[in-house]
Amino acid sequence: MGGDPIAVAAHADEGAERDVVWTRLKVRLSFFAEYEAKKDRVIPVVVLERTGVLTPLWWRITTSIALAAVRGIQYTWHPALHFTSEDRMLRWATIGSQARGLDLKGSTCSWSSMVPSTAYATRGGSMSGDTRWGIDDLKVHLQYAVDLEFWTIPFYMSAMYSITDPSTEAYQLIQSVVYQEMLHVQLAANVANAFGAECVKFKEPVYGEGIPHLDFKKDDPNPEPDFTPWSSDIGPLDTERINAMCLIEYPEWGTLPPGELNAHTKDYGSIGEFYQAVTFGARQHMDEIEGRRRQVDLFGRYYADFKNMKVTKSGKKGWRQVGKLINVIVEQGEGQSDRHSEIPPKFRSAADDPAAVIGRFDRFIAIREGGDLPAVYPAVREPETDDQRHALGILQKNFKAFRSALEDLFGGKPADGPPVIMSTLGGNILTCWQRGVVPSFAEPGELRREPQQ
Repeated sequence: MGGDPIAVAAHADEGAERDVVWTRLKVRLSFFAEYEAKKDRVIPVVVLERTGVLTPLWWRITTSIALAAVRGIQYTWHPALHFTSEDRMLRWATIGSQARGLDLKGSTCSWSSMVPSTAYATRGGSMSGDTRWGIDDLKVHLQYAVDLEFWTIPFYMSAMYSITDPSTEAYQLIQSVVYQEMLHVQLAANVANAFGAECVKFKEPVYGEGIPHLDFKKDDPNPEPDFTPWSSDIGPLDTERINAMCLIEYPEWGTLPPGELNAHTKDYGSIGEFYQAVTFGARQHMDEIEGRRRQVDLFGRYYADFKNMKVTKSGKKGWRQVGKLINVIVEQGEGQSDRHSEIPPKFRSAADDPAAVIGRFDRFIAIREGGDLPAVYPAVREPETDDQRHALGILQKNFKAFRSALEDLFGGKPADGPPVIMSTLGGNILTCWQRGVVPSFAEPGELRREPQQ
């Protein structure tokens, strides 16, 4: 440490334990996912366990590459996780084939680029819990992904169209995020179909009862105190809504404890953690990937360097594509491990995006901390006039048609309507605000909920 060598015992991680480590690493450092996508082999993960007593600190690596002297031979190592007084372990992933078959026990390594950091802490260090996923477990989580991505679209669109002046920065920033959400719905549905989803469902979203599959109290530290008050109910762009948006896109500072990577977890502390779990489960079933199964691409023309948005190959070759699609969702901001990370150029929209470089959390923070929020239409929550009831009725009818068209589209049936209906929905939402009533997407008597208090 600090230029002094430390004695370690080394062994290769294998099986589920190795998958936990590698999944975390790819979530944190996207270039590892890109590297894996170019290779047909399993990338080795080596555990270095210090033989002495460790100071009870969390550590992070501040450089992406450290050179370790292993029995006098130079190898390139990349930092993956952390070590603590609890597990006394530092994990590294080695890039290249040199580590295969080597007996690394008793090696002496040195690093001079490690500094303490509390921001990198995870919530555990033991390898407990059942980390085996069945294919049905994976399919359930992939439906969760579609549910979560789809939920955000009416929520964000309603806040956006409540703004009276569409030329404001807030309007344009939210609009850019809505476009990304539409892409993410497509990517999540394509991945679900590649793993054999019987039917990707677009269920009626429920608002005012929290955000699907997210429980911010599970995050450490819990971000809610910094973004209170917040509401998950449909409403205008106000303090409650912008705080909710920040929470949804809150960066994934830590990593999941292995016990929460089991297939029975339904709620996660952040979207980043959710996709970490999805990636972990999906990797166990890469051999079941079926290329070209009900794949859809409505947005490829908007991304100059990201043309293939489908899973066209099967098995391990298809896994490269699956990993890339999940990586797009994470890199565009849902779960970025570094708040100030830039979106990689290939994942930036070539269309008119006012903030193509920055992630979604920073876009919402810019709105939240940019002074007074823009003016919005005054509205009542329950319709009081025939015009208001008529506007809501049209919105609810078209939203139901939109959900049905999406199910047909990702179910392999001819469906040219979703983009057209999506555009129509925007006009319907705006009409509701202009008529003085808050948009509601659930038909009366179905899933109407009281606003969140």
